Amino acid sequence: MTPPNYKTNPQVAACKFLQHCSTDSEIREAASKAGSEFAKSRVLGRMRKDVYERLKAYSLTDECKNLDSYNQHLVKSALQDFERAGLALSEEDGNRLQQLLEQETAVCDEYKKNLGND
Repeated sequence: MTPPNYKTNPQVAACKFLQHCSTDSEIREAASKAGSEFAKSRVLGRMRKDVYERLKAYSLTDECKNLDSYNQHLVKSALQDFERAGLALSEEDGNRLQQLLEQETAVCDEYKKNLGND
């Protein structure tokens, strides 16, 4: 599960470009808001416990164990991404992590906005 990335996603690239390069402050503000929504969706996508649980269950099946090395690596990497995102944490700790990530996104957005206004 790949989060929206400015290098590969044309919508994110357009937002980033307009956010940093537009001379119109209203366009910069709208692009900044769109970029914030992309970032929030990235956080939420990384926190999909239902997808993590299904992938984890699949990883324990014989079907998964019989995959070629490339696909086994893909499954293992996806599981590690979810676990790095905190899905192996308790529900309470996972919720706290999600709040912190959302706060981080808000602070980063404010910082970027302040840079753009200077």
